Amino acid sequence: MKKANAHTTPYKMQRGLRRAVRRVLLLKKTSRLDYERRRYAQYNEESFKAKLLSIGSDYDGLLLRHEQHEDSVNEVHQSLLSRGVEVLLRQRETITKDDISSSDVLISAGGDGNFLAAASRVLRPDKLVIGINTDPEKSEGHLCITPTAEHSISSIIDYIMENRLNLIHRQRIHVSINGEGLPVLALNEAFIGDTDPSQVSYFELISDGGEWLKTRNSGMLVYTGTGSTSWAYNINKLSTAAISRLLEIAKSSGAVSFNEDLDTTVEKITALYNSSNVLSGSEDGFMSYIIREQIERGITNPTISQSGICSKLKVRSRSWNNKIIVDGQRLYEFPNGSEATFTLGDQYKLLTASLPI
Repeated sequence: MKKANAHTTPYKMQRGLRRAVRRVLLLKKTSRLDYERRRYAQYNEESFKAKLLSIGSDYDGLLLRHEQHEDSVNEVHQSLLSRGVEVLLRQRETITKDDISSSDVLISAGGDGNFLAAASRVLRPDKLVIGINTDPEKSEGHLCITPTAEHSISSIIDYIMENRLNLIHRQRIHVSINGEGLPVLALNEAFIGDTDPSQVSYFELISDGGEWLKTRNSGMLVYTGTGSTSWAYNINKLSTAAISRLLEIAKSSGAVSFNEDLDTTVEKITALYNSSNVLSGSEDGFMSYIIREQIERGITNPTISQSGICSKLKVRSRSWNNKIIVDGQRLYEFPNGSEATFTLGDQYKLLTASLPI
């Protein structure tokens, strides 16, 4: 397994292709304030503010971020219109297949969650999806282009119109249950497990034509190179406290010795270990999996690895309440006896973009 370093990326990258941009589907996220207003639609504004205060929410803060988001969306919208582009402005609840098929480019205005929602609706590998982060103070937006003093929203639109962005072909996972493909593709990950976090998940798995292995656990994550920097990264990572404890035990047992301060060694090893869990671009055509909190007794096969990399994976459910959740947004039933297949292919990739380096 090749690990990522500072010069590798979890996708294939190329310079912009010549394409005419005449129509753009602009997908704006639902702000937290919008969500709360829908939730408490029966309240007038003063009662609504009081309700938010009673549940510990900051109305003024929500309003400020909502207005900043709306200003950013409006700037994207107006920048496109001023360049003669037809714009379809939608939210995730109102987007249609025709909106997607009739547009040259899909722009997600929001954060990574909105980008994932947009990407899940795009099944073609040649449909360009671009994310613009509208709340950089609260959202890191790893999948999005974040406006800065150097790169304003207007200049980002210029990059799009002039085909000067770096195009990125991100791997996605195709999931089928009992031979029927799901209507969405996993850009980050697919989670398999019981929806009740207190319950043990039970299933069997086989990777790349090996043998069926049984496992009981707290769920399993199947993820891409893109997903290796997201939820999977946080499952895999170790804290400096954990590394420090391991090294202190190793040092006290006489198994190892250090030529430098222990704290310095801990920081170095922690950084190296955590960065090693990010898949590199050279692993195109492979996905990874991690089994959470595997119970290593009873029915669990003693040879099963907690994590691995493969090109094809099959999982057979042995619990009635198992589910498959794609990118944290779409949930599918996966009851006892069902069999899920996870595969990759060029036809499943997502075309995205970043600013030129």
